[in-house]
Amino acid sequence: MIALHAALVQALRRDPDLVYLCTWQPGLFVDEFGPERIRSMPIAENATLDFAVGLAAAGLRPVVDLARAAFLFTAMDPLVNQATKLRYLTGGQYEVPLTVRAQTRGGGESLGAQHEHLPYAMLAQVPGLVVAVPGSGAEAAGLLATAMTHPDPVVILESPALFTDEPHWTGGAVDGVPFGRVRIARRGKDITIVAIGLGVRHALTAADRLAEFGVSAMVVDVRTVAPLDIAGLAESAAATGTVLVVDEAIGPCSVASEIVANLVTAEVVRPRQARRCTALPVPSPFSPALQRAVYPGPASIERQALALLGERSPA
Repeated sequence: MIALHAALVQALRRDPDLVYLCTWQPGLFVDEFGPERIRSMPIAENATLDFAVGLAAAGLRPVVDLARAAFLFTAMDPLVNQATKLRYLTGGQYEVPLTVRAQTRGGGESLGAQHEHLPYAMLAQVPGLVVAVPGSGAEAAGLLATAMTHPDPVVILESPALFTDEPHWTGGAVDGVPFGRVRIARRGKDITIVAIGLGVRHALTAADRLAEFGVSAMVVDVRTVAPLDIAGLAESAAATGTVLVVDEAIGPCSVASEIVANLVTAEVVRPRQARRCTALPVPSPFSPALQRAVYPGPASIERQALALLGERSPA
């Protein structure tokens, strides 16, 4: 059992109102909690989210596993127009404690343009919605633990790469991770690399390579893009005065753009000392070789960090 599953089992045991909705019934959970709480749903994401919103409004706490973030697009009405609006429209009479899990990209799957999406910037535009993008398997478990006690809708967008080499969980209870607070994944003094999701892993690898050039890189895990911890990001950026933001989504209208804009506007860093490292503005290719060219990776992060610092990487 990985940490993410441990967090789910822990919550199911603690809260009898928690139900898990997915298109398959994992035997690990059905054996202990039964098919009434581990519900097998049809491949109809709009109907599943509608059903979940109704359950949440009636006092239950649904967790919906949509498998792929691409399937969120068919379920935007119940998520955006219902789940995130009921508290506001009823003057706080209703809460919608709904958690939605969906996988983005990575992990060597190469599922192509219709199944690999990173919609967190789009979702961050929805008031009333928490959007979490974990940077490790342990962070995914902690964010899920927090989501399953939160009174409002939460979407957790996970890269499958985070779980490919995660060890068996032996740590007992999974502690929740606070929303709206960044995590310092690595200390450094020369440059601050802010990263989102799978970008955290790439940034840590790049930081190891930068150390070979005598560059001390801080790596910051954003954790949640809504709410966004601007104060924590500003403190980390001010510590080095140079910021590189790694975001696997494309650059225009991205979370990376929002972070850079906030840091520059607040005069935490100078415009020339802040840069984005983002994906090319194309659909996700099927070819692994093309994916490496499209998305940020350790090599591109290293190059851009050295460029920001006025150094050059040897050939």
